[in-house]
Amino acid sequence: MFKGRWWDRLGWLAGAITWIAGWAAIFWPPIREYGKCVAISDPALAQRLKTVAAGQAGELPKVCTHDAVDTFIALLQIPTPIYPDVPIGGYLFLAASVIPLVVLGIWVRQAIEYWDNARVPLSVLETDVTLSFAEPDMKRAILTRKQFFHANQPDVGAYHSTTKVDGEKASIDPDHQVFDAQVGHRSIKGEIIKQGNEKSINVIEIYNESLPRNPLITILPNQVVHSIYKNFGAFFNVIVKRTTVIHLVDEYNAKEPFYSISSMRYPVTNVKLRFLFHSETAPSPEDISAFLIKDNLAMRLALPPCHEGAFTTYEVAVREFKSATIRVAWNNRNLFAWKERQPTADKPSQPQAPTAEKPAKK
Repeated sequence: MFKGRWWDRLGWLAGAITWIAGWAAIFWPPIREYGKCVAISDPALAQRLKTVAAGQAGELPKVCTHDAVDTFIALLQIPTPIYPDVPIGGYLFLAASVIPLVVLGIWVRQAIEYWDNARVPLSVLETDVTLSFAEPDMKRAILTRKQFFHANQPDVGAYHSTTKVDGEKASIDPDHQVFDAQVGHRSIKGEIIKQGNEKSINVIEIYNESLPRNPLITILPNQVVHSIYKNFGAFFNVIVKRTTVIHLVDEYNAKEPFYSISSMRYPVTNVKLRFLFHSETAPSPEDISAFLIKDNLAMRLALPPCHEGAFTTYEVAVREFKSATIRVAWNNRNLFAWKERQPTADKPSQPQAPTAEKPAKK
């Protein structure tokens, strides 16, 4: 049932226990101090006082006028009597009390926003896109997309997608296209309807069954469902794994190409874009950039390089993706410099001039 290593799960459990113990150590002393004193107007206290006054058995409880205001004043003292071992413990308590309120307010706002979006037929939990160039000439690009999503409404049995190229000589290879979908260990791939041309294709993937639903994951936020699914394998028979592979020709070997992906008005979570270049022609870090664009706002995204053998990888990640566009652009100056060094029919490699033979010594 569980995915991942057992020590990872123990780490999560230990962290949760430590977190609970830490918050209890902060919050319990003021509660205990306030509970020591009981208001005189308490009916139970009045009855006990009457019992002691009448000479009957009983112990006179501690009576004081200690209330919430006095407790608050005690927390502001340095050192504070509530935390004898921590002089500024009262301020730590106040700070720890404000943080949950702020977090609760954020959660309430996100919950309201999520409920507004929970009516969408599909909730996309993760999108992983890889654009790879197996050869240094970048003539052919392999676009691989993996998505994890689940249905929120009944009778959801198809998925629509569009792929297009913009280059003057660019085209979509019709012989290298893969569309697949799985729920659990079973394939739900059915009929594939394609319309378009070499520049743009619209695809409708009709599944051989309606997608399963679970009311719990419809209620929970996407990030929570994604974390539970990835770490514990829950909802394995409800979440759909969709995979597409498309080959694009002459789209990214121009001087300044770019790749962009956009989201609709419903949120998409955990978006990753990977660009796998051949190291001989990979753009330098100063020649590639990524931006998150929303309306007129453009925010630069981190795009660190990673060198693995003969390839250089750039990766960008966005946790929340809604009504926005991720645009990654680069300059192919390294590609054109590499092409200049390659021999061609028009520019054969220059042979070395023959050297004059020296006469043999007699």
